[in-house]
Amino acid sequence: MNRLYMTILASCALLTATRLLASFFPHLRLWGLNQLHYFPLEFRIGLSAAALLILIPGISRPVASGLSRVVGWIAKRLEKTNRHLLYFGVGVLSLVPFWFLRSGTPLLGDGYLRAGEVGLGRVFSAAEPLDNLLHLWVSKFVGLDAYTTYAVLSCIAGGLFVFTVLHLCDLLGENGTEKLLMFAVILTMGANQLFFGYIETYTLMYAALAGYVLFAVRYLRQKAGFLWPCMFMILSVGLHFSAIFVSPSLVYLALVPKRSDAVRQLRRISLSRIGILVSAIALMAVGFYLSRIHSEGVGHLLIYPLGGGNADY
Repeated sequence: MNRLYMTILASCALLTATRLLASFFPHLRLWGLNQLHYFPLEFRIGLSAAALLILIPGISRPVASGLSRVVGWIAKRLEKTNRHLLYFGVGVLSLVPFWFLRSGTPLLGDGYLRAGEVGLGRVFSAAEPLDNLLHLWVSKFVGLDAYTTYAVLSCIAGGLFVFTVLHLCDLLGENGTEKLLMFAVILTMGANQLFFGYIETYTLMYAALAGYVLFAVRYLRQKAGFLWPCMFMILSVGLHFSAIFVSPSLVYLALVPKRSDAVRQLRRISLSRIGILVSAIALMAVGFYLSRIHSEGVGHLLIYPLGGGNADY
Protein backbone atom coordinates (compact mmCIF):
# COMPACT_ATOMS: atom_id res chain seq x y z
CA MET A 1 0.00 0.00 0.00
CA ASN A 2 1.80 3.13 -1.19
CA ARG A 3 2.18 6.42 0.65
CA LEU A 4 -0.16 8.36 -1.67
CA TYR A 5 -2.99 5.90 -1.03
CA MET A 6 -2.50 6.15 2.73
CA THR A 7 -2.43 9.95 2.52
CA ILE A 8 -5.75 9.95 0.67
CA LEU A 9 -7.30 7.62 3.25
CA ALA A 10 -6.01 9.74 6.14
CA SER A 11 -7.33 12.92 4.51
CA CYS A 12 -10.78 11.38 4.01
CA ALA A 13 -10.83 10.19 7.61
CA LEU A 14 -9.87 13.66 8.87
CA LEU A 15 -12.62 15.32 6.79
CA THR A 16 -15.18 12.80 8.06
CA ALA A 17 -14.20 13.37 11.68
CA THR A 18 -14.22 17.15 11.17
CA ARG A 19 -17.71 16.94 9.72
CA LEU A 20 -18.97 15.06 12.76
CA LEU A 21 -17.21 17.41 15.19
CA ALA A 22 -18.64 20.48 13.45
CA SER A 23 -22.18 19.20 14.02
CA PHE A 24 -21.78 20.00 17.72
CA PHE A 25 -21.17 23.70 17.06
CA PRO A 26 -24.47 24.88 15.52
CA HIS A 27 -24.16 28.51 16.58
CA LEU A 28 -20.96 29.16 14.66
CA ARG A 29 -21.22 30.45 11.09
CA LEU A 30 -19.60 27.42 9.48
CA TRP A 31 -21.36 27.94 6.13
CA GLY A 32 -22.92 24.50 5.94
CA LEU A 33 -20.05 22.56 7.48
CA ASN A 34 -22.26 21.88 10.52
CA GLN A 35 -25.15 20.61 8.39
CA LEU A 36 -25.22 17.31 10.30
CA HIS A 37 -26.38 19.22 13.38
CA TYR A 38 -29.90 19.24 11.96
CA PHE A 39 -30.10 15.44 12.05
CA PRO A 40 -30.51 13.13 15.08
CA LEU A 41 -27.34 12.27 17.00
CA GLU A 42 -27.73 8.56 16.21
CA PHE A 43 -27.88 9.29 12.49
CA ARG A 44 -24.80 11.53 12.67
CA ILE A 45 -22.72 8.92 14.49
CA GLY A 46 -23.95 6.05 12.31
CA LEU A 47 -23.23 7.90 9.06
CA SER A 48 -19.77 8.98 10.24
CA ALA A 49 -18.94 5.47 11.47
CA ALA A 50 -19.96 3.97 8.13
CA ALA A 51 -17.83 6.54 6.28
CA LEU A 52 -14.81 5.74 8.45
CA LEU A 53 -15.26 1.98 8.18
CA ILE A 54 -15.45 2.07 4.40
CA LEU A 55 -11.97 3.62 4.37
CA ILE A 56 -10.44 0.45 5.83
CA PRO A 57 -9.02 -1.59 2.90
CA GLY A 58 -10.12 -4.87 4.46
CA ILE A 59 -13.70 -3.61 4.40
CA SER A 60 -13.70 -1.47 1.26
CA ARG A 61 -12.43 -4.23 -1.05
CA PRO A 62 -15.18 -6.78 -0.35
CA VAL A 63 -17.76 -3.97 -0.37
CA ALA A 64 -16.50 -2.78 -3.77
CA SER A 65 -16.50 -6.35 -5.07
CA GLY A 66 -20.03 -6.91 -3.81
CA LEU A 67 -21.26 -3.65 -5.32
CA SER A 68 -19.64 -4.60 -8.61
CA ARG A 69 -21.55 -7.89 -8.67
CA VAL A 70 -24.81 -6.17 -7.72
CA VAL A 71 -24.35 -3.53 -10.42
CA GLY A 72 -23.54 -6.21 -12.98
CA TRP A 73 -26.66 -8.16 -12.00
CA ILE A 74 -28.84 -5.04 -12.24
CA ALA A 75 -27.26 -3.97 -15.54
CA LYS A 76 -27.91 -7.38 -17.06
CA ARG A 77 -31.60 -7.24 -16.18
CA LEU A 78 -31.97 -3.69 -17.42
CA GLU A 79 -30.26 -4.28 -20.75
CA LYS A 80 -33.53 -4.04 -22.66
CA THR A 81 -34.91 -1.15 -20.60
CA ASN A 82 -35.09 2.26 -22.22
CA ARG A 83 -32.13 4.15 -20.69
CA HIS A 84 -33.86 7.52 -20.92
CA LEU A 85 -36.93 6.28 -19.06
CA LEU A 86 -34.77 4.50 -16.48
CA TYR A 87 -32.66 7.58 -15.77
CA PHE A 88 -35.75 9.75 -15.70
CA GLY A 89 -37.28 7.43 -13.11
CA VAL A 90 -34.14 7.57 -10.95
CA GLY A 91 -34.15 11.36 -11.23
CA VAL A 92 -37.77 11.50 -10.08
CA LEU A 93 -37.09 9.11 -7.18
CA SER A 94 -34.16 11.27 -6.08
CA LEU A 95 -36.66 14.04 -5.32
CA VAL A 96 -37.77 12.03 -2.29
CA PRO A 97 -34.49 12.27 -0.30
CA PHE A 98 -33.87 15.81 -1.57
CA TRP A 99 -37.22 16.96 -0.20
CA PHE A 100 -37.49 15.01 3.05
CA LEU A 101 -33.86 15.67 4.01
CA ARG A 102 -34.00 19.32 2.95
CA SER A 103 -32.32 22.06 4.94
CA GLY A 104 -34.30 23.11 7.99
CA THR A 105 -32.89 26.63 8.27
CA PRO A 106 -32.51 29.71 6.04
CA LEU A 107 -29.47 30.84 8.05
CA LEU A 108 -26.97 29.09 5.78
CA GLY A 109 -25.35 31.24 3.12
CA ASP A 110 -27.49 34.13 1.88
CA GLY A 111 -30.80 32.44 2.69
CA TYR A 112 -32.54 35.42 4.28
CA LEU A 113 -31.17 37.81 1.65
CA ARG A 114 -32.24 35.76 -1.38
CA ALA A 115 -35.65 34.84 0.01
CA GLY A 116 -36.17 38.47 1.02
CA GLU A 117 -35.50 39.64 -2.53
CA VAL A 118 -38.14 37.27 -3.90
CA GLY A 119 -40.57 38.15 -1.10
CA LEU A 120 -40.22 41.85 -1.86
CA GLY A 121 -40.74 41.26 -5.58
CA ARG A 122 -37.31 42.38 -6.68
CA VAL A 123 -37.30 41.74 -10.42
CA PHE A 124 -33.61 42.11 -11.22
CA SER A 125 -30.33 40.89 -9.83
CA ALA A 126 -27.09 41.86 -11.56
CA ALA A 127 -25.09 38.73 -10.83
CA GLU A 128 -27.85 36.15 -11.34
CA PRO A 129 -30.61 37.77 -13.47
CA LEU A 130 -32.31 34.64 -14.81
CA ASP A 131 -32.17 32.80 -11.48
CA ASN A 132 -33.78 35.72 -9.68
CA LEU A 133 -36.52 36.10 -12.29
CA LEU A 134 -37.31 32.38 -12.34
CA HIS A 135 -37.75 32.21 -8.56
CA LEU A 136 -39.83 35.37 -8.63
CA TRP A 137 -42.14 34.05 -11.37
CA VAL A 138 -42.62 30.68 -9.69
CA SER A 139 -43.40 32.35 -6.37
CA LYS A 140 -45.88 34.70 -8.02
CA PHE A 141 -47.73 32.37 -10.38
CA VAL A 142 -47.73 29.21 -8.24
CA GLY A 143 -48.53 31.14 -5.08
CA LEU A 144 -45.64 29.86 -2.94
CA ASP A 145 -43.77 31.85 -0.33
CA ALA A 146 -40.12 32.65 -1.07
CA TYR A 147 -38.65 29.93 1.17
CA THR A 148 -40.85 27.19 -0.30
CA THR A 149 -40.11 28.42 -3.81
CA TYR A 150 -36.38 28.06 -3.29
CA ALA A 151 -36.82 24.63 -1.67
CA VAL A 152 -38.99 23.31 -4.52
CA LEU A 153 -36.75 24.58 -7.32
CA SER A 154 -33.68 23.36 -5.43
CA CYS A 155 -35.02 19.80 -5.26
CA ILE A 156 -36.21 19.84 -8.89
CA ALA A 157 -32.75 21.00 -9.95
CA GLY A 158 -31.36 18.04 -8.01
CA GLY A 159 -33.58 15.62 -9.91
CA LEU A 160 -32.45 17.10 -13.22
CA PHE A 161 -28.83 16.92 -12.05
CA VAL A 162 -29.16 13.21 -11.24
CA PHE A 163 -30.81 12.56 -14.62
CA THR A 164 -27.99 14.43 -16.38
CA VAL A 165 -25.17 12.78 -14.43
CA LEU A 166 -26.56 9.31 -15.14
CA HIS A 167 -26.36 10.03 -18.87
CA LEU A 168 -22.86 11.45 -18.46
CA CYS A 169 -21.59 8.41 -16.53
CA ASP A 170 -23.21 6.09 -19.05
CA LEU A 171 -21.37 7.95 -21.79
CA LEU A 172 -17.95 7.97 -20.10
CA GLY A 173 -17.88 4.61 -18.29
CA GLU A 174 -16.56 1.57 -20.08
CA ASN A 175 -18.42 -0.89 -17.85
CA GLY A 176 -20.89 -1.02 -14.97
CA THR A 177 -18.20 -0.67 -12.30
CA GLU A 178 -16.70 2.46 -13.87
CA LYS A 179 -20.13 4.01 -14.32
CA LEU A 180 -21.02 3.31 -10.69
CA LEU A 181 -17.74 4.81 -9.46
CA MET A 182 -18.23 7.98 -11.54
CA PHE A 183 -21.83 8.32 -10.41
CA ALA A 184 -20.89 7.78 -6.76
CA VAL A 185 -18.09 10.37 -6.89
CA ILE A 186 -20.24 13.03 -8.57
CA LEU A 187 -23.33 12.34 -6.47
CA THR A 188 -21.42 12.62 -3.18
CA MET A 189 -19.71 15.93 -3.92
CA GLY A 190 -20.26 18.57 -1.26
CA ALA A 191 -21.79 20.96 -3.79
CA ASN A 192 -24.80 18.65 -4.08
CA GLN A 193 -26.04 19.99 -0.74
CA LEU A 194 -27.48 22.75 -2.92
CA PHE A 195 -30.22 20.32 -3.96
CA PHE A 196 -31.52 19.74 -0.43
CA GLY A 197 -33.71 22.83 -0.32
CA TYR A 198 -30.72 25.11 0.11
CA ILE A 199 -31.53 28.79 -0.49
CA GLU A 200 -28.87 30.02 -2.88
CA THR A 201 -28.53 31.38 -6.41
CA TYR A 202 -25.92 28.88 -7.61
CA THR A 203 -28.20 25.84 -7.58
CA LEU A 204 -29.83 26.14 -11.01
CA MET A 205 -26.55 27.27 -12.57
CA TYR A 206 -24.84 24.18 -11.14
CA ALA A 207 -27.46 21.90 -12.70
CA ALA A 208 -27.22 23.77 -16.02
CA LEU A 209 -23.43 23.38 -16.06
CA ALA A 210 -23.90 19.63 -15.65
CA GLY A 211 -25.96 19.77 -18.84
CA TYR A 212 -23.19 21.75 -20.51
CA VAL A 213 -20.59 19.11 -19.57
CA LEU A 214 -22.85 16.33 -20.84
CA PHE A 215 -23.42 17.93 -24.24
CA ALA A 216 -19.79 19.01 -24.51
CA VAL A 217 -18.76 15.37 -24.13
CA ARG A 218 -21.51 14.27 -26.52
CA TYR A 219 -20.24 16.81 -29.04
CA LEU A 220 -16.68 15.49 -28.70
CA ARG A 221 -18.06 11.98 -29.23
CA GLN A 222 -19.98 13.26 -32.30
CA LYS A 223 -23.33 12.47 -30.71
CA ALA A 224 -24.58 16.08 -30.59
CA GLY A 225 -24.13 19.33 -32.48
CA PHE A 226 -22.08 22.30 -31.31
CA LEU A 227 -25.23 24.34 -30.74
CA TRP A 228 -26.22 22.23 -27.69
CA PRO A 229 -23.22 23.03 -25.44
CA CYS A 230 -23.51 26.66 -26.56
CA MET A 231 -27.12 26.86 -25.43
CA PHE A 232 -26.34 25.32 -22.05
CA MET A 233 -23.41 27.71 -21.59
CA ILE A 234 -25.64 30.70 -22.31
CA LEU A 235 -28.26 29.34 -19.91
CA SER A 236 -25.63 28.80 -17.19
CA VAL A 237 -24.23 32.32 -17.52
CA GLY A 238 -27.74 33.76 -17.49
CA LEU A 239 -28.50 31.91 -14.26
CA HIS A 240 -25.29 33.14 -12.63
CA PHE A 241 -22.42 35.10 -14.16
CA SER A 242 -19.80 33.05 -12.32
CA ALA A 243 -20.37 30.37 -15.00
CA ILE A 244 -18.48 32.62 -17.40
CA PHE A 245 -15.25 31.14 -16.05
CA VAL A 246 -16.12 27.88 -17.83
CA SER A 247 -16.49 29.65 -21.19
CA PRO A 248 -12.87 29.04 -22.36
CA SER A 249 -13.83 25.38 -22.72
CA LEU A 250 -16.46 26.46 -25.25
CA VAL A 251 -13.71 28.06 -27.35
CA TYR A 252 -11.82 24.76 -27.19
CA LEU A 253 -14.89 22.89 -28.41
CA ALA A 254 -15.16 25.26 -31.36
CA LEU A 255 -11.52 24.81 -32.34
CA VAL A 256 -11.02 21.09 -31.76
CA PRO A 257 -11.31 19.08 -34.99
CA LYS A 258 -13.79 16.25 -35.21
CA ARG A 259 -12.42 12.70 -35.10
CA SER A 260 -13.43 12.09 -38.68
CA ASP A 261 -11.56 15.18 -39.89
CA ALA A 262 -8.40 14.55 -41.88
CA VAL A 263 -5.02 15.68 -40.53
CA ARG A 264 -4.91 18.51 -43.04
CA GLN A 265 -8.09 19.91 -41.49
CA LEU A 266 -6.42 20.53 -38.14
CA ARG A 267 -5.76 24.12 -39.20
CA ARG A 268 -9.22 24.65 -40.60
CA ILE A 269 -12.12 25.76 -38.46
CA SER A 270 -15.73 25.21 -39.33
CA LEU A 271 -17.34 28.55 -40.17
CA SER A 272 -20.63 27.37 -38.70
CA ARG A 273 -18.99 26.57 -35.36
CA ILE A 274 -17.23 29.92 -35.30
CA GLY A 275 -20.49 31.68 -36.11
CA ILE A 276 -22.29 29.92 -33.29
CA LEU A 277 -19.41 30.61 -30.89
CA VAL A 278 -19.30 34.32 -31.77
CA SER A 279 -23.08 34.57 -31.36
CA ALA A 280 -22.95 32.85 -27.98
CA ILE A 281 -20.14 35.11 -26.72
CA ALA A 282 -21.95 38.18 -28.03
CA LEU A 283 -25.16 37.18 -26.27
CA MET A 284 -23.31 36.67 -22.98
CA ALA A 285 -21.54 40.01 -23.45
CA VAL A 286 -24.86 41.80 -24.02
CA GLY A 287 -26.26 40.20 -20.89
CA PHE A 288 -23.19 41.29 -18.94
CA TYR A 289 -23.52 44.86 -20.25
CA LEU A 290 -27.22 45.07 -19.41
CA SER A 291 -26.55 43.77 -15.93
CA ARG A 292 -23.82 46.35 -15.41
CA ILE A 293 -25.96 49.31 -16.41
CA HIS A 294 -28.86 48.07 -14.25
CA SER A 295 -26.75 47.28 -11.18
CA GLU A 296 -26.86 49.62 -8.22
CA GLY A 297 -23.11 49.49 -7.66
CA VAL A 298 -19.92 47.88 -8.90
CA GLY A 299 -19.90 45.50 -5.97
CA HIS A 300 -22.96 43.61 -7.23
CA LEU A 301 -21.04 41.53 -9.75
CA LEU A 302 -18.81 39.51 -7.48
CA ILE A 303 -16.55 38.32 -10.26
CA TYR A 304 -12.97 39.51 -10.18
CA PRO A 305 -11.84 41.37 -12.29
CA LEU A 306 -15.16 41.98 -14.07
CA GLY A 307 -16.91 43.05 -10.85
CA GLY A 308 -15.88 43.85 -7.35
CA GLY A 309 -14.86 47.20 -5.96
CA ASN A 310 -16.68 46.55 -2.72
CA ALA A 311 -14.40 46.33 0.32
CA ASP A 312 -16.25 43.23 1.53
CA TYR A 313 -15.03 41.30 -1.48
